[in-house]
Amino acid sequence: MTKTETGIQKKSMMIFAVTALLVAGILGGFGVLPAHAATAPSLGTAAPFAVLAGSGITNTGTTTITGNVGSFPTSSETGFSTVTITGANNIADAGTQTDLNAAIAVAQGNSPTTIGISLDTQTLVPGVYTSGTAFTLSGVLTLNGAGVYIFQAPQAIAGALSTVGGSVVLENGAQACNVFWVTSAGGATIGSGTTFVGTIMAYSSITLGSGSSLQGAALASVGDVTMNNNNIAVTPCATQSTTTSASAPVNTPGANCATGIYYGYYTNSTTQQQVQFQGLAIGAAVKLITNNPPGALICQTPAITAILPKTCAYLTIITVSANGTTLSGLYSDVWSNSGPIAGCIPNNTTFTAGVFDSGCYMFSHWSDTGSSQRFRAFSMNANTTFVAVYNNVCAAMPATSSMISVSAVISPNTPTTGYYATLWQNGAMVQSCFTGCSFMVSNGQTYQVAISDFGAHTFSHWSNGSTSRFITVNVGANSTTIALTAIYS
Repeated sequence: MTKTETGIQKKSMMIFAVTALLVAGILGGFGVLPAHAATAPSLGTAAPFAVLAGSGITNTGTTTITGNVGSFPTSSETGFSTVTITGANNIADAGTQTDLNAAIAVAQGNSPTTIGISLDTQTLVPGVYTSGTAFTLSGVLTLNGAGVYIFQAPQAIAGALSTVGGSVVLENGAQACNVFWVTSAGGATIGSGTTFVGTIMAYSSITLGSGSSLQGAALASVGDVTMNNNNIAVTPCATQSTTTSASAPVNTPGANCATGIYYGYYTNSTTQQQVQFQGLAIGAAVKLITNNPPGALICQTPAITAILPKTCAYLTIITVSANGTTLSGLYSDVWSNSGPIAGCIPNNTTFTAGVFDSGCYMFSHWSDTGSSQRFRAFSMNANTTFVAVYNNVCAAMPATSSMISVSAVISPNTPTTGYYATLWQNGAMVQSCFTGCSFMVSNGQTYQVAISDFGAHTFSHWSNGSTSRFITVNVGANSTTIALTAIYS
């Protein structure tokens, strides 16, 4: 998956660079109210669990779990023949549920700051947050900074926490192990295609939609857990304190900014890209730009809010198999003429996205366009998701298909990899890969395969003696594998 970020333009005479003097002046003029510490709840014996339920666990499709799995008092597990578990299974007991309930009580007992129900496009610092009812996510939520994040959704409904294809981004030291979502009276529904982060501690049921991933844990007290082609993994914390003195500051208007709301930019210390924010209270804004310099802020008035553009958006690339199973470990990238792009992609600007092969999985097509071109030009002005579909070339071939494998050697006979190969039909490129790789093709068709030069090595000839870098391949009526070898000098 690829995400990229960049910043808004600095505005002369409007946005003022934050120096120590400016920060001191802001804090003196507005003041940051004393922050409540966000205390990470201790999960006790529930800590090693990636999936824990009270009334059983149900799975559909291929699911991978890293961490312990169990349900108590109802221990039923359905559909587990296609579940891969790295950890212990079916070891939950009354003590495990007691520890989970205690952790829910601790998390819900933290003093929160109230924010909106929708988490889309928000950038939050460590702290305790509630909407008073529920939380929803369909875009990107950014968690910025090392520390504990607790989200309280106390509404007694199945979707007290509900997502639809959104994602949670961690930056500048934020860790999945320190993110907690507590639905003390209701449940959680993580929608299909969501990339989610943190420990979900639900009173009732938890549902993970098709293809969603969870870097954290799904822990249900009395309800069940439902999975569908998911990847769930408990990730240990890197060394850091389990509590933080920082929390979300209270939105406090002041004499110099009637709204008490600010917009501006900060610098992502990992990517060195400038990132826009808007709609933040003074304490949160100051914390972002002082912890992630250089940065700047300006008072966000109602008039500015009405015209304030979103200058960038996030791209998510999801990789799936031909049957829709989410794949992990496949590399994708986004770049412009000036080089790779990392973070939030500038709006209405043309970039190129590409996906790459790994092991048995070879790129087939983009699900939205049907195109088999692995590199695609695009521009956007809102968060966007691309789905890349892959073929498993190690699996049994369909009866109507064959495979063309392409390898390369440096003369006289030294195997080499990573040379760009393309498959053509009727004058159009239909697939591409990097050697050694394979193309899945239709029986009874004619294709051309071309190979490119790289570095100091240039194409010399194919193993059959042909010196044309385009070689014609006639695929027979029966399934087979046709091996091509390009010789380089």
